[in-house]
Amino acid sequence: MKFILYFAILFIVHCSLIPSAHAVGISVSPRELVLHGAPNKEITGAFTVMNPSRETVIYEVENDSLLPFIITPTTFLLEPNKSAHVTVEYQSDVRTGRDLSAQTSLSILGRPLTVRATNAASGIKLPVTISTGQVAGVATARDDPSTAGAVLISIVLIFIGVLIFTRERTHQ
Repeated sequence: MKFILYFAILFIVHCSLIPSAHAVGISVSPRELVLHGAPNKEITGAFTVMNPSRETVIYEVENDSLLPFIITPTTFLLEPNKSAHVTVEYQSDVRTGRDLSAQTSLSILGRPLTVRATNAASGIKLPVTISTGQVAGVATARDDPSTAGAVLISIVLIFIGVLIFTRERTHQ
């Protein structure tokens, strides 16, 4: 029974380690947007913006690069604890047909609906990795250190749980 309780606690702790970016009044998931596909084709990705604050917030999504992203929607209003789905499209250059591998970011800015002299906008930079053609597999093959840390912690906790379980079983 203690073994089942231990693994239930382990599962809850592990789920809390899922990576996402946070700032005051902004939560974005996933914490990085990866776009990959064939050259001369439209590549689409999406992310979710959530308002974890207690007030209604106006959000703006801006392209920080010269890459021709189509962002839908670029401006939206979210009530407390509500979320919005944002789509990002990239149309590769048909004329060149060359493979592309680039990293850039999108800025997600949030400001309260009620304007006060003391209010300031807050924001998050969402990293964007884009790759087309032969380089598409290479750009996505990197390891994410935060995910590796979560996996390592989970393995250690499982090992400790197995030790506790076997120790209790031998004492009975």
